[in-house]
Amino acid sequence: MGSQAKFGIFSPAVYAAKFALGDDGLKKIRAKGIGLHSSAIGDFCEWAGAYHLRTRLIKLAKTNGDILGFLV
Repeated sequence: MGSQAKFGIFSPAVYAAKFALGDDGLKKIRAKGIGLHSSAIGDFCEWAGAYHLRTRLIKLAKTNGDILGFLV
């Protein structure tokens, strides 16, 4: 069993999207967004010459998304 996601400022919007799109629809959109965000982080790290920080920045983005309520 996974950990419980935190209720944050964007949680009501996520619950509304889950209701409107359904669980599978929301998972598809969430996966696409996470993939695009991870790609943008990788591109930035490559541009900045700090590709060794990529994994740590992606983990930080996941933690921040949990705190803000995107992962409900």
